Amino acid sequence: MIPSSTSCVRQTLGAAALASLDALLLTLAESIADQLDLDADPRESWNAARAPNTSMEQFLRREVLGTVTEMLVWGLDEVDRLFPSACGFGSKVFGLFRSWHNRRILITLSQDAGLTDAVRGLLNGRPCPVPESFYRLRSAGLVTGTSAADAGFRCRLHETYLGRHLL
Repeated sequence: MIPSSTSCVRQTLGAAALASLDALLLTLAESIADQLDLDADPRESWNAARAPNTSMEQFLRREVLGTVTEMLVWGLDEVDRLFPSACGFGSKVFGLFRSWHNRRILITLSQDAGLTDAVRGLLNGRPCPVPESFYRLRSAGLVTGTSAADAGFRCRLHETYLGRHLL
């Protein structure tokens, strides 16, 4: 269930939005601004000299996350149209989304020394030190298992990424 203090943004993409990475990200930014009733126009801050990913991140950081006070949920419909067989830049879009997810993980860990220690322990083959850290990591989707004793990383990508940044 989504809390009542949550803004929901849903995306449905037309063919024009899939013409290029720039067109897609600008369309997404415009749709987010429209659905959240923001006064911001992404085209005003979009810089063609920068990578589209950079313009999108700047717009989201300054105009969306900098003004929206409630939790934001963003859903994408028909995301399968971005897979490489249908769209030549799909891997760049998913790479951007993955970088946001990974950054969020590192920010969360940087604010909680106990949780960071639990992740370092898992990376070194030790169990989670306390059940609370296990349940927090499992609810975040980083680990699997039924208890702190049998916790393991949900996927090799998370394990490798966190190992590079925390060990």
